[in-house]
Amino acid sequence: MSDEPADKKPMADGGESTDSGDDAEADQPAAEETDADTEPENATDESADGSSDLPAKSLDDRLDDAESDLEAAETESDLDDVEADLDAIEADLEDADLPEPDEDEDDEDAEDPRADLEAQLEELRDALEEARGPYAEDVVSDIEESKSTISDTRWTDRGEGEVAEAVEAFLGEAYGIIEADPDFDDGRDTGSDADTGNEAEGKEETTITDGGEDADETDSDGDGDENTDAETNDDGDTTDGDTDTDNGESADENGDEGEDDEDTEAFEPVDVSVGRDLDSLTAALESAIADIENANLDADEDEATISALLDATTDLESGVEDAQAFDDLTVREKLAYEGFYDVLGSENKKDFPPEWNAIKIYERMGEVEPILLAFDLLGSEFMEDHCIEAFGRMGAPEAFDVMHQRAQRRKKPPIEVLGKIGDDRALDTLHPYIDGDSDPGLQKVVLKAIGEIGSTESTQPVADRLVAENDEVRSRAARALGLIGDTRAIRPLADVLRDDESDSVRASAAWALTQIGTEHALDAASEYAEDRSFIVQSEAEWAARALGDGERSGDADVAGSERERTV
Repeated sequence: MSDEPADKKPMADGGESTDSGDDAEADQPAAEETDADTEPENATDESADGSSDLPAKSLDDRLDDAESDLEAAETESDLDDVEADLDAIEADLEDADLPEPDEDEDDEDAEDPRADLEAQLEELRDALEEARGPYAEDVVSDIEESKSTISDTRWTDRGEGEVAEAVEAFLGEAYGIIEADPDFDDGRDTGSDADTGNEAEGKEETTITDGGEDADETDSDGDGDENTDAETNDDGDTTDGDTDTDNGESADENGDEGEDDEDTEAFEPVDVSVGRDLDSLTAALESAIADIENANLDADEDEATISALLDATTDLESGVEDAQAFDDLTVREKLAYEGFYDVLGSENKKDFPPEWNAIKIYERMGEVEPILLAFDLLGSEFMEDHCIEAFGRMGAPEAFDVMHQRAQRRKKPPIEVLGKIGDDRALDTLHPYIDGDSDPGLQKVVLKAIGEIGSTESTQPVADRLVAENDEVRSRAARALGLIGDTRAIRPLADVLRDDESDSVRASAAWALTQIGTEHALDAASEYAEDRSFIVQSEAEWAARALGDGERSGDADVAGSERERTV
């Protein structure tokens, strides 16, 4: 055996060729060196400022490659790889030394390599997000949104039934798709569905088995050599092989049809029955969410299942959206739905407007809620005014919230109603309205309302208005102190009675002292029983009579029982 390696023996016949190959290989590094020496010179020539467009070209090529990979991606893993490539490109783009556009140029089309690359990168990221999914999380999110809509919406009776139908239809589709039994079932026969599924599986298995038996029978009719038949089938030279090939094609076709049948049966809706009240419907949707999450659907392997579920959620959203909500009704339909017009008889139903007649009837009945409903729904200023007047005459505590809200807009009629209601929660809103002298008309209304509420918390803020520039504001402040009845107001009221230049203000102070009704207050007012001003004298005489009656009865605080507390 020769010591010379066997791979060198052929070289004896072709040594010349071998030498030529060696020469070519020897020349190749020289050529590469020449190219290497040439490229920097060209690069230098391309950019006078020392920058090069090679980084931009490299990044652009990488983006093109990423785009190709994105188009070829078939799985989430492939998309993850594309995303990783885009992240790497973005990092390199941030570090790349790219030429900046000339700031002196006014041309909007001036080249900006960085901006172009960033725009291309952003487009690829958008395309990447679009290529992802569908995900089971999207299905769950859609169901959650529909569930929230069902819970947060007020439905009519008809609409509630329509929602129930939409939910039942969705549940039937969803559980048919994921092939699970709902745990809220209240009578649905799941046995037939299970049998149907088993029959489908059995049909598929039978088809495969029959194909195998046919193949075996063909072999038995031949020479019994299974391998020979296989070769013959591959070559297609024999009649038996052609027959087997045809049978195989038929088997494949049958198999495809079987798969289509399987998909159709797998996604066939099942019968689902659930309580038709909203709580039961939302609970059933919650159960469906849990069952879908427990199915552990994979975005790649279960794409068809997830897509079918998303189609079902779209139908659910449409069904819920189309169901009749209370807000879909017109104003009069809403009032009729709530029975607002039921109090109208044949004698007044035709009076115009019927809503006004109904409000007057409800006021006489002492029914506040129907008037609140009309106030909320009727948009005309005419009807709102009548509702507010009714609230004031009724002094309805139920109307506090809506009137307090209107009072925050400095609306006088609602402020008057707050005074009639007498809820001291309104004081935080009303006290700031009496500061300053910019709106005497509003201050008079507010002071009266504060007095009617009658909280001693208001004594000091109201007493501060006894020195207001407007005499009507001072007069109203004095009367408000009388209605509040706080004895701390006796001294400032006595000072006003003595010193104020307006007789109407002094008379209001005397009236307020009489309303407070203590002996000290009545003494302070009765001193002016012979005052030069008739209106002051009249109020002081009331105080004197009350003081005398009190002394005779042993109780000085009787003024309020003898005189109506009017402002």
